[in-house]
Amino acid sequence: MQKRGWENFIETDKLNPDVQIQFIDVHPEQPRNFAITDLSVPPVILKEQKASYLVARVRNFSDEAIENLPVGLFVDGNMIHTVELDIEPDDLADAVFRVDFQDEATHIGWVELPEDALGGDNERYFTLQSLRSIKVHAVRDKPRTQNPHQHLHGQTMETFFMKMAFTAGSGAVPIDFTESSSVPGAAALSRTDVLVLANVAQLSSDEAGRVADYVASGGGLIVTVGDNIDTDVYEQRLGGEIGLMPCNFVRPVGDAFDRQQFRVLATVKYEHPIFVPFKEPNHGDFGKARFYRIFQAVPTANATVIASYDDGSPALFEKPYGNLGRVLCFTSTIDREWNDLPIRAVYLPFLHESIKYLALKDVETMPDYRVGDYIELKVSQTENENITESREIAIFNPNNVETRFGRNKDVTPAAENTPQGSVLYTDTSVPGIYSVHRSGTEVTDYFVVNVDTTESDLAVRDVEELASMLKGAADELVEDKPTAELVAQYNEDVERNQNVWIYLMLAVFALAVTEMFLANRV
Repeated sequence: MQKRGWENFIETDKLNPDVQIQFIDVHPEQPRNFAITDLSVPPVILKEQKASYLVARVRNFSDEAIENLPVGLFVDGNMIHTVELDIEPDDLADAVFRVDFQDEATHIGWVELPEDALGGDNERYFTLQSLRSIKVHAVRDKPRTQNPHQHLHGQTMETFFMKMAFTAGSGAVPIDFTESSSVPGAAALSRTDVLVLANVAQLSSDEAGRVADYVASGGGLIVTVGDNIDTDVYEQRLGGEIGLMPCNFVRPVGDAFDRQQFRVLATVKYEHPIFVPFKEPNHGDFGKARFYRIFQAVPTANATVIASYDDGSPALFEKPYGNLGRVLCFTSTIDREWNDLPIRAVYLPFLHESIKYLALKDVETMPDYRVGDYIELKVSQTENENITESREIAIFNPNNVETRFGRNKDVTPAAENTPQGSVLYTDTSVPGIYSVHRSGTEVTDYFVVNVDTTESDLAVRDVEELASMLKGAADELVEDKPTAELVAQYNEDVERNQNVWIYLMLAVFALAVTEMFLANRV
């Protein structure tokens, strides 16, 4: 008798009025059910000054008020805290838990309610990542001269102001900053949250491949320009088929030494997460910064422009890439060589918000799987076909049942249609926490599957209302009988059609005889 089960009922489902319907009502007189209908979880808990909170939304689907309903938070199998809620009939309330971790790890957990009439919606599962700091690594160009003065004001100055901004703001956002003159190896990149290419002139094929694989596996990348930039290198190594770059460079314009001529940032998308903190008045003015020289560029596929100069030229591009990876490209220098942004008040918070945006994925981007969903999983973190073929992936469901994919292993038909290096996992019938193990790495990944709570409302329909819905009126369901005139017209049409077919058959026979006669003559 559940109302939810009759939402898709349509008029054509009605029965003949002669059908006798008898309902046997077996539902409890007062079904008592409450459910966790939503869970807001920060995907990353960063050790910083402001607290992080996990919020569980609980709904009371019964017609009686609930008092002191215990809502428990479990993390890594341990009970952390319990919150008690009072919820009015057919209403909801939020259980708020403060979460704080001192380690760097992936944590799994769930929020739990006591047993009621429907137990399947009493638990909601989640995963989150805790970090002590954000790891940022900057790659600057190699010094071209041994002149100490030029080395100070040329190459290392690329990252000087960036480093100072991260050091000065470490109390609000702890950032672990390192730098080098070449792209780190794959192992070091796997421990990096955000990679910065600061006016880097040359990238080898191997370096470009490592950068692309790093971003494809979820890393964040910032590209800044300057006099060192070789547009052909970026087009060949990071553009084209790789498609990593969010823009194609056209040409540099402006004079870095002429401080009388400049551009300013005129258009900023304040709805973007990077610029949201600057949206309110007196929260920072980007229009005060002066840009004497910029690199004109055009967006590539799937890229967006989130800031522009007053002449319409893009200032900041963004592009998603691979598995939750993101790329930002700033069309001026990150130091004072082409602009005076580093001495403006917005420089430090702008850098911090950009780093946080790239390193700490928004909750909207986290997968929200439901029972029955198909899940695409990468077998390896590289697109190299030879490596992919030798990798295996094992998934364990909440009941510890294993499903294995890889070389010489059976794969589901659906998995054959997934992109190179990926498999499609389809056995998500059990809600809970799933673990993913890939050969060649000791890192364990997790994803969670939750139930769809649309069935949690156990309210019923009235028996008389159901009977009225099911039984149609006689004049709705009884077909009209044909009149004598219609029957006579039908018979006349049939006779006429038969006569036409007789003439057509005679014509075909005559053509056949004529063809045989002509064939014999020839």
